[in-house]
Amino acid sequence: MALEIVIDNVLQNHPLPPPLASAVAIFGSSRYALLIAAVAAGFLITLGSNALTVLSNYVNTKLHESIVLDFRVISFSRRSACRSRAR
Repeated sequence: MALEIVIDNVLQNHPLPPPLASAVAIFGSSRYALLIAAVAAGFLITLGSNALTVLSNYVNTKLHESIVLDFRVISFSRRSACRSRAR
């Protein structure tokens, strides 16, 4: 969407849709202000997306490590119980 705004509204000088025009009005009405707003929006969207990916990977890794640890504890306790019965 940000690239579409840059191409259509900054380079080709088409008017912005009314909801975007009122939102971008705080940056000014020049083409450069619109360019900066579109680039900043694209950067923030990319940053948010990557932050969610990192968070998802972190949660999945912690969950996987927890499951593996639980499996090792159960496996060790069963081996210990079998060894004590064998003696």
